[in-house]
Amino acid sequence: MNAEDWGSGEFWGGAEGTTLLDSKLILLWGVDVLLNYPENSYYLLLAKDKGIPIIYIDPRMCWTANFADQWIPNRQVQDAAV
Repeated sequence: MNAEDWGSGEFWGGAEGTTLLDSKLILLWGVDVLLNYPENSYYLLLAKDKGIPIIYIDPRMCWTANFADQWIPNRQVQDAAV
C-alpha cells in the first residue's frame, strides 16, 4: 500500500472482491461499495446471498447502508470513539 492510498477513497483494505466469500463477517466503514466499486459489488451481493452478515458504519444513509444487515450511523467526529 502506498502513502497516496490513504485518504484518497481508493483503498479497498488490501482484499480482492473474491476474498469476501471467505469471510465470516464483513465490516464496511465509510465506503459506499454498491455505488463506487461496481467491480466488488458483485462479490458483496454473493456474500449476502451466502448468509455472511454485513455491518456498515457511516453517518450517511446510502445504497450500501440500505443493503447491509446492520447500519451504524455514527457522527463524523466519532470515528475514533467507535
